[in-house]
Amino acid sequence: MKRIIIIAFLALLTCACNDPFMPGYDAQIDHRGNALQNKVNRFLNDLQRTAGTPAAAYVNHKRFYSEMRTELKGLRDAAAKLPRNEATLNCIAPIEENVIQLEALHRTGITAAEVPVLRTIFETQFQALLHLEDAKLRGKRKKDVAR
Repeated sequence: MKRIIIIAFLALLTCACNDPFMPGYDAQIDHRGNALQNKVNRFLNDLQRTAGTPAAAYVNHKRFYSEMRTELKGLRDAAAKLPRNEATLNCIAPIEENVIQLEALHRTGITAAEVPVLRTIFETQFQALLHLEDAKLRGKRKKDVAR
């Protein structure tokens, strides 16, 4: 768990850098990132509420992990289409990795006490992504005003 927190912190630092050669704001990445954050939050809320019961068993949530992998791949592919978008890709990669780690942990069983830590990790990573997109939007607006 300590390793996950360190990864989340490093992802935040990586994403926080403001590069003047960064691509412009992409509403699709922003909206999809928000939707994925909401989906993870709903999942973690459900998991915390049902932890320790048969409803929380991994087998009942395989679809969530499959959907997350697919949706994150789509988000990564959209970000990869933009030139010089490495910072956004660097924000998406740890989210993908932590979904994999969450799935592995879920297979062995997750307690209600672990969910707040997991929530903090995912919130930190999604906020890094969304703040980066917001910074791009503010940069776009400044450029539009300067014209």
